[in-house]
Amino acid sequence: MLEGVDAGAFAVVMATGILAVGARLEGIAPLANVLLAIACLVWLALAGVLRLRSVGSFAVVAGTAVIGADFLLAGQEQLALALWALATALWLAVACTIRMEAAGSLLTIVATESLAVLAAALDRHGDAPLRVPALALWALGLGLYPLIAGRVVHGSLRDARFEPTLWIVMGALAITTLAATELLLDHGALGSAVALATWSAASAAIPFLVVSELHARRWGYEVARWSSVFPLGMYGVASRVLGRADGLDSLRTIGTVFFWIALAAWVVTAAGLVRRV
Repeated sequence: MLEGVDAGAFAVVMATGILAVGARLEGIAPLANVLLAIACLVWLALAGVLRLRSVGSFAVVAGTAVIGADFLLAGQEQLALALWALATALWLAVACTIRMEAAGSLLTIVATESLAVLAAALDRHGDAPLRVPALALWALGLGLYPLIAGRVVHGSLRDARFEPTLWIVMGALAITTLAATELLLDHGALGSAVALATWSAASAAIPFLVVSELHARRWGYEVARWSSVFPLGMYGVASRVLGRADGLDSLRTIGTVFFWIALAAWVVTAAGLVRRV
C-alpha cells in the first residue's frame, strides 16, 4: 500500500492544517492544537515514506506553509519563520524538477499563495521583513490563475468529467483572497476591492462545484477527496479574516459556517481513510 503513496498525499496535511487555522480563529484552541498535531505527524510520516520523492508536488509546499501559519497564530514565530524558509526551498525544488503538465496544476497557485500568506503574516507581526517577497508571490499566483484555471475548467467541461480536485478552482481564489487581505487592506479602497473581487469569484464558483459534485456522485473515499476538504476550509478562513479586516460581520459569519462544513467534510474523509487502511 505504501508503494502507491505519492507526494499528492500532502493534501491531507493541507486540509488538516487549514482546519487548525480555522479552529484557532474560531477560538477553539484545544481542537486547533489536536489538528495541528495531526498535520505535523502526517507531514513527518509522509516525508519518511517518500523521502526525496516528496519533492514532486506543490502539495508539500502548501502543507508546510499552512502548518507554519498555524504555528504563527499559536505564538511560535521563530518556528513559523523556519517553516516559511523550508516551504520556500521546497517551492524552488519542485519548480526546478516538476514536469510541465504538473506545473499547470492549480496546486501551483495554492503553493505560491501559501508562501505569500505566511510571508505577509510574518511581516505584519514584525518577525521578518518579507513584505516585498509576499507581494511578488501574491502577484505571481494571481497572474497564473486565469491561465491555469481556465485550462482546468475547459478540460473538465470538454470531457464531462468531475474530479474532487476541481474544488481547488475555488480554493486557489480563496487563498489568493487571504493573501490580498494580509497585504493590501491597509491600502484603503483599492486593497479592499481586490480582496473582495477574488472572494466574490470564489463564492461564485461554489454553486457550480456543488452541482457538479451532486451530478458525479463520487461518494467513495479517494486521496483526491482531501483536495476538496482544503478549499472548504480555506474559503472559511479567507471569509473570516476578510470580514474582520473590512468590518463585514456577514463575511465573518460565512467563515464560521464554512469552518463547520469543512470540519464535517474532514471527519467524513478521515473516516473513509481509516476504513481504507
